[in-house]
Amino acid sequence: MIPGIDISEWQGHVDFNAVKASGVKFVLIRAGYGRSASQVDHYFAEHYTQAKAAGLQVGAYWYSYATSPADAANEARACLTVLGNRHFDYPIYFDLGTV
Repeated sequence: MIPGIDISEWQGHVDFNAVKASGVKFVLIRAGYGRSASQVDHYFAEHYTQAKAAGLQVGAYWYSYATSPADAANEARACLTVLGNRHFDYPIYFDLGTV
């Protein structure tokens, strides 16, 4: 098993060098949630940049509130907009949470 963590704006500023030193190999970062790219996770860009700088492998997830295929498609488009041209080592996940 490869040790990893998932984070979002709820963790605030993260010391990714300390995270890596603890043995963590990868981080899944919440990119945002909901139907609009305006619902970006406020720490997404910071978490992405700092995790990469610390040498961690990175993936991302989008927290979904979709209740229909059309909602899911809108959320997927919003996620892709937020991700931009960033490079990820792990897949992009669609977090269904409670549907």
